[in-house]
Amino acid sequence: MNFWRSRRRGDVAGANPWNADTLEWSMPSPPPSYAFLRIPIVQSLHPLWDEHDEFSDPQGLRTLANGRETLSTTPIDAWPEGITKGEHETILPLTLAVTITLTLAAFIACGLWIAIALAALCVLQAGAWMSPKERE
Repeated sequence: MNFWRSRRRGDVAGANPWNADTLEWSMPSPPPSYAFLRIPIVQSLHPLWDEHDEFSDPQGLRTLANGRETLSTTPIDAWPEGITKGEHETILPLTLAVTITLTLAAFIACGLWIAIALAALCVLQAGAWMSPKERE
């Protein structure tokens, strides 16, 4: 009841209604799918309250604009080194999870041959998901 009443008559909360100090509160509501276009530099425990220019990036090392990317840093000092590209979006993890669930259900139901066939399908799906792909 409270959910539906708040949904109709409640005030819309802003991006940071509690004036919190961590980076997740700097995102708009609802957040974009990419989170940060440029990775902010964290210099203290309270990054939103710090006064520093987190968007100064003359070499463009912290600009993430091409899908699944993350910033690579040095191991000890965490200085930005480059951008690491992630995997492309695919439905294979979901289909693999469903196939594994069906395989376990077949084992429980004593359908040995069905479970073996589904296990083979799991191996094929995992191989397709993990196989290297060419990048554009």
